[in-house]
This record gives sequence, structure tokens and C-alpha cells, in this order.
Amino acid sequence: VGDSTTQLLSHIESIQLPHAFIIQTPSTLTAPLVALLPEIFGDDDPRVTQTAKLLPSVTTVTLSGLLPPDKLRLEIAADSPEAATAIAELLNGWTSSRLKENAKTLQTEANGPSVVLKSDSMDQTLAIFDCIRQLTAPARHRAQRMSTMNSLKQIGLAMHNFHDTYGHFPPQALVDKDGKRLLSWRVLILPYLDNLPLYQQFHLDEPWDSPHNIKLVSSMPFAYRGSQTDEQAIKAGRTRMTAPLTKDSVFGRPGSGMKIQSILDGTSNTLMIVEAAPDQTFIWTKPDDVVIPAENPLAVLLDAAVQGFHAVLCDGSARLIPQSIDSATLKALLSVDGGERIDFDKL
Repeated sequence: VGDSTTQLLSHIESIQLPHAFIIQTPSTLTAPLVALLPEIFGDDDPRVTQTAKLLPSVTTVTLSGLLPPDKLRLEIAADSPEAATAIAELLNGWTSSRLKENAKTLQTEANGPSVVLKSDSMDQTLAIFDCIRQLTAPARHRAQRMSTMNSLKQIGLAMHNFHDTYGHFPPQALVDKDGKRLLSWRVLILPYLDNLPLYQQFHLDEPWDSPHNIKLVSSMPFAYRGSQTDEQAIKAGRTRMTAPLTKDSVFGRPGSGMKIQSILDGTSNTLMIVEAAPDQTFIWTKPDDVVIPAENPLAVLLDAAVQGFHAVLCDGSARLIPQSIDSATLKALLSVDGGERIDFDKL
């Protein structure tokens, strides 16, 4: 039996609580984690380098407990007592800097070649879980923002594929021969979002809330979820991915859909789709979008959580537009032919 297997069996035999799992951490497992460290600590944090040096010394991670979580024990085994001491100091320093007065809840201690965090009551265990959620919140938010930006890029690409097929972007609403508004642009680009089967289920000659089409509201594609985390809103088919409507915006003018040639300000200077403010949600199949007020255009777009709002421009690039943008510049971004040029480096 190899040394690593012997060590693993020894750790398994030392587990005293009835429920547990143990992870062996060879270099093939820990090496990829190095790339994630800037997301956890921040790009310029010296702990990135310190952690990268200490990761290879970790041999196993064991989590054991008594359910319901009356007791909990987390043990990180290292290849030496010195490494364990360094790991404990690193973890304790990080939690102290992030959690301040709550840091004592997650204080670890070195015990020989191991680092241990434990609780002896349900209240202690729940407090540990709460602190871990606080610690991981920034990384979760960054991951959410990245996902939202990727969704906007997908929508932008779908718009351009629609344009390649029909010679123009989709109209803001599909209408019947009498001009009755039926379905949203979000339905029209489904084939270009790899959702052709869903698109084929729609009755395109019926409104979004017809007895047939209303059943499809709950099938909202992932790309339209954006930053939504409210599962009830998602199940209800509500999205913040919307076309910003002004008299001069891409989707604000009547007609069959705007051509790229008509965007005289340039596709890289013109907003196409935005993720509106958290209180601005729309049923994704309904031909309804955010109307931008002339006096305060940012009011219906600002998401305080990201200090701005996410958007995709008419060239297909996704950006976070900062909350510091002034109304005149925002109106210029919304206009297709106002003659403005935007310097994004100065936003």
C-alpha cells in the first residue's frame, strides 16, 4: 500500500463523528485551484501567492458531523506541523480581515500537522455556515456577473444571426395583419439561442397570453435569467433582459426591425439590450420592454448591487455601464443617429 493510501486510511480511522466525507488532495486536484485564488482573495492580495505556495502541502480535507448539525468538524491535513501552522495563520488572517467582529466564529487552530475548525452545538454550526456564506458572497457575485455578461453576449450574437437571415434586427414586437402586438423579440430570436424546439412550440399568429402560448411562459431560456435569483420570478417567466425604449433607440422606432446601416452613430456606440433595474421585470414572451424616462434615464436601469447596469451594444459586445454615467452620455448611447461618439475609457 502506498504512503498516500496509508495516510488516507489513517485519517478515515481517526474520524469520530458518524457522518463524514474525506477528500484526498493530490497536486492534480490542487493545482487548478491556483487560477481561482484571485477570485477568492482579490487580484492584488498577497494571500494569493501565500496560498499558492501552501496548497501543495495539503494532503486531505475531512468534514464530519452529527446530524442534524449539532456537531461539526473540518480538518485540513498538511504534510507537516509547520505547514499546518502557516495554513491556520493564513485562514485566520483572511477571515479576520473580511468578517471583523464575527471572525472568531471561523477561527481555526493548528493541531500537529492538521488545521481544525469545529463546533459543538447547532447554534455554532449555523453561525459557521452563515460566516462561510458571507465569505463566499463576493466570489458568487462575480460569477453571477460573468454569467450575466455571457448571456448578453449570446443575445447579441443571436440578434446578429437574425440580422444575417432577415436583413434587419427583429422588431420589438411581432404583430398581426391588424397591427395587434403578439409576441416579444425575445421569442423571435429563440432559434438563434439554440432554442429552436421551444420556438416551434409557439403559435406565432396568437398573442403571448393565448391559451396555448401562455403555457410556454414558464419555459424561459437561461439566457433571459440574467442576474435574477428569485426562483418564483424565474418560474413566472419574468426577465430583466429588455430593449430600452426611447424614440431614438434601436427598438423604439416603429417598423419591421432596424437595419445595421441605419445605426449612424456606429454599432459600438449604441445600446441594444440592457439588464434593467431589479424592480423592472417583464414576462419574457410579452411584447413589453422598459421605457426610458427622459428626465432620469438611469432610474429604470441602475442595479445598486453592481453599481451600474449590464448591457450589450449593437456590435455584440457586453459591458457594465457604471452608475457614474451622466444623463447626456446615456441618452447618446441610447440614440442610433444622434451623431455622438462615446469614449468608454472616460465613463
